[in-house]
Order: sequence, then structure tokens, then C-alpha cells
Amino acid sequence: MSLQKKDARLVIVKGSWKNKKSIISGKKLSKTELKTGSANATFNVNNVVNKAKAEKDAVYRIYFLLDGKPLAKKTFNIEINLNLRSSSPTSVPTASTRPPTKSPTHSPSTKPSTTSPTGTPTTNPSDSPSTRQPTENPSDYHSTNPTSTPCPPMEDVEILKMFNPSGNDTFCEWSNTYCEDEVLKALYFLNFNLTGKIPCQLGSFTALSYLNLSGNDLSGKIPKELASMTDLARLELYGNDLTGEIPEELSSLTKLMFMNLGGNDLTGNIPQELATLTSLFYINLGGNDLTGEIPKELASLASLEFFALGENNITGTIPTELGSILNIAYFKLSNNDLSGTIPAEFSNLRNIDALFLDGNPKMNGAASNEFCDLLTNAGDVTFPDNVPLCPCERTEQCDVMDTFDTLMLLVPSWRLDYYPDDYSNDVCEWNEVDCENGLVKNITFPHYGKGPIPCQLGSISTLKNMFLDGNRFSGEIPTELASLAELELIKLENNRLCGIPTDIGSLINLKGLDLYQNEIRSSIPSEMGSLRELTYLMLEGNTISNTIPTELGSMEKLQYLYMGGNNLSGAIPSELGLLENLGVITLEGNPDMTGTVPDEVCDSSSIYYSLFPDNVTPCDEPAP
Repeated sequence: MSLQKKDARLVIVKGSWKNKKSIISGKKLSKTELKTGSANATFNVNNVVNKAKAEKDAVYRIYFLLDGKPLAKKTFNIEINLNLRSSSPTSVPTASTRPPTKSPTHSPSTKPSTTSPTGTPTTNPSDSPSTRQPTENPSDYHSTNPTSTPCPPMEDVEILKMFNPSGNDTFCEWSNTYCEDEVLKALYFLNFNLTGKIPCQLGSFTALSYLNLSGNDLSGKIPKELASMTDLARLELYGNDLTGEIPEELSSLTKLMFMNLGGNDLTGNIPQELATLTSLFYINLGGNDLTGEIPKELASLASLEFFALGENNITGTIPTELGSILNIAYFKLSNNDLSGTIPAEFSNLRNIDALFLDGNPKMNGAASNEFCDLLTNAGDVTFPDNVPLCPCERTEQCDVMDTFDTLMLLVPSWRLDYYPDDYSNDVCEWNEVDCENGLVKNITFPHYGKGPIPCQLGSISTLKNMFLDGNRFSGEIPTELASLAELELIKLENNRLCGIPTDIGSLINLKGLDLYQNEIRSSIPSEMGSLRELTYLMLEGNTISNTIPTELGSMEKLQYLYMGGNNLSGAIPSELGLLENLGVITLEGNPDMTGTVPDEVCDSSSIYYSLFPDNVTPCDEPAP
């Protein structure tokens, strides 16, 4: 049957057609109107005006009906130009129909009117929907121009189906949503392969408290309409391709506690208006292209614990006011274009656990002694190349403690909170402690500790093996450990230790010492040559300086010597070639070492694996 032979009407409906509340009015279209694809309808919508004032969230739409049913998609496009004259008892919405290539089942928008100098509401012709081609994605209506077309309303389920087209109409049943009393509270599409723009209509979910769209390929700008989500507590848009500036309108999200906008392509300055978000405890703006200076106003974020601005193009100095954010534990400013010194006020940051300032070549000067003392208890710290590292040596006295109190220094508070029964007064019952005849022999505390290694460990005279690897211990290895005459193995790899004490040569029974991947920057103590029982020495992955002591040639039982990836200089001592048990020697990654591999090393019958620095002439080549 042809279109002209059907009963065709334009009607105005409150709500969507599926869930329509009421049909306000309607007009039957003539054959001529259908044939030409153009129609004008005049409705009495006085009731619409009155109800719209009382029901601000109500949505009114015009539908094109054929035989009492909404027209199927892609057949007709209904575009509305609605003028509501408050001075008149009746208002006249006009609607036109024309066949587009693609169309929604209802009008994409209802345009608000503007006021003329005479006080009569008028519609800006440039904003009229009839002057625009229909768009496939309603988010394309979003604009940063404050005078541009506002965000057109949509049905809730239609908005959400832009993220999940295969979802059913009962979106509260989706695995990506959480509702309370059929009100959407949480929306999470993490790593969902989403593309396109974030629809501005998402801001209509004003009761939403959690939004996570991280790990997708979303592009375009962050819609300022998200500022309407006044209950939002957590906003996560990390790891997309979002561009443009951070909307200052987000400062109205006063309940926001967690904001992660990192890993995008955002530009512009950090809005100082974010300082009004005093509930924030986490903010990540890292990995963008932000410019300008860090707003000093952000110092008002007193609840902030995590603050990441790394990997941007931020300039200027670090505001001294940030030293007043006393709760901050994680602070990342690395890889920017910052200048100046580390503020002395940072010595107030008593809860700092991680500080990253590397990659700011314009920064200079030394950190204050007070701040350096504070950093001894931090887990991770990096400084710019031109800023001297804090002193490594410990200055405080070593207080005497019994074995229980000493080992308790290695137990973090969270383990005591969650596993209080694991730490009785008898340390031999602990999972981390092995005893023989009631005497502590082995301790294993991985991934727990930070700050200096407790010097009191030196009082556990029966200790044989010490496993403290994989922690974040910092400072120098305590000299008190030199009194542990029975100690055979020390594993301290993957920490932040910066120095080896000369007293280590007193550990005459030591068989293995592993200091891989620390931050040791001092010289190798010549006293290590006294470790005659040592078979395994791992010093790789540090920044150890100066030459290799010739005294290491006295470690007659040494089998494995790893010293690659340091800042060693000078020549390889020929004495190393006299170690009859040495099978492995690695020295690669020390660009300042020079000379030739000694004949004693080349002729060694025990060495079966070796790696030497690039600047050192190997055994099979003549010296230059």
C-alpha cells in the first residue's frame, strides 16, 4: 500500500511512544502533504506549557504516526521547531517532515527559545533543526561554543544503548550498570572497545555516582554536561583518546572523590576551579598534553592523597602552597617542564610515600635536610638529574629492642589489622620466621617494608639467612648487621638501598650477597675482599661508582660475580682472573670502564660465561 493511502498523523506526546504518558494533540496529514514530504501542524499546547513548568524533567516529543503506529526508522525524519509563547494562552509548535537517509523515530531535539529586545521569545534560525542535516550520533550536537545548540534530550535507554547496542530496554539488568529503585547509580564500560564521542546526553543521569569509561578508544571532548551529575563520586575516563580542555564546569561536582582523566590527549591549563572539589582524595591528570602552571589554588584540596600530573608539558615552579596538603601520599610530577627547586614546605608532607620528580631538567638546587629526613620513610622517590640526591648515611642512634619488637618493625600495620592472629608473642610461630630450638635462624619479609632496614636486626645474633627482597627499604645497609657472625645469606634485591657499609667485611661466614636493582651509588668497599666464604655476589642494576677494588681478588671461593649496569670506571683488575672458582663474570653496561680484558681473565680455565663493557677490548682482539 502506498504511503498516501495510509492514515498519517503528527502528534505531540509526553514521554516516548513506548512509555507515553499522554497524547497531547494531533493532526491528520493530507495526501498532498505526504506526497510533497512537507507538513505544517498547529497544536493547542497550553497544557504542555503549564505542565513543563511544573515538571522540569518531562520530555515532550512529536511523532509521525501511520495507522496509529510510529513510523519505522529510515523512512521519515521528524524535525521540530517549537515556539512556546508565555504571553499567549496557546503556543504553536510547527513540524516538518522530509525523507532523510537516516532518522530517529522521534525528533532529535526541542530547541529553547531566545528572547528578543521586545521580550518576545524567538528561535534563532541558525539553531533551528530544520537547517541541519540529521546526525547519526546525538553526541555530535555537543559544542564548546556557549551560544551553540544545546544538548538534545534522549530517552535513558537510547543513551545507554550508544554504549551497548545489544542491551535490552531494561538497562538496570545489564552487567555494566547498577541501579537503586530503578534509578541508575553506576555505569562501567571498562575496556569495552568503545569508539566515538562521549554523548553529552550522559549528563542527564543526575543521580549517577560512579562512571567508568576507561580503557576504550573514545575521542572528542569531555562533555561539560557531565557537570549535571551532581551526585557523582567517581569519574574514570583513563586511557582513551579524549582531546580538548578539562571542562571547568566539572568544578560543580562537589561530591567527587575520585577523578582519573589520565592517559588521554587533553590540552590547555589545569582549571583552578577544580580547587572547589574539596572531597577529592584521588586525582590523575597524567599522560596528557596539559600546559601552563600548576594552580596554587589546588592546595585547598586538603583530602587529597593521590596527585598525579606526570607526563605533561606543565611549566613554572612547584607552588609552595602544595606543601599544605598534609594527607598526600603519592605525588607524581615527573616528565614535565618544571623549573626551580623542591619547595622547603614539602617537609610538612608527613604522609608522603611516593614522590616522582624525575624528567624535569630545569629543576635545580638541593632538597632541604628536613625533607630528606622525611623521605627516608618513603617507598619510592625520584629526583631530577640536576637535583642532588639526599644523603645516604643514617644519622640517628640505634635503640635497643628485644627480638619481638625488632621483628614487629618489619610488619606493616595493615597486616596487623587483617591478620592479628599471625603475630603472637612467640615469633617462632610467625609465618615469616624459622627457628631452631627456639632461636631465630631465618626471616622472610617480602613486599612489606619501607624506610630504613631496622638496625636492631643486628641484635638477633643467631640469624643465619635474611630475605628482605622485593620491599622498598631505603638508606644504607645498617652497619649493625656486621655483628651477625652466623649470617650466611643476605637477599636485598629490588629495594631502594643506596649504600654498602665498610663493616660488611666482618661477615666472615657470608656465602651470598644479593643487592640487585637497588639505588647504590657509593663505591664498592675494599673491605668486601675479606669475605673469603662468599660464592655469590650480585651488584647489578645500581649506580655504583669508581673502580673495582683489587681486593675482590681475595674472595677465593667466589663463583658468580655480577656487576653490570652500574657507573663503574677504570680497568678490570687482573686479580679477578686469579679466582680459581670464578665461573661467571658480567661487567656490561659500565660505559666508563676502559682498557683491555686482562690476560689472567682471558686465560682463566674456570670462567665459562662473561660479559664485558663496550669500551673494553675483549680477549680475542688486539689492543688499539
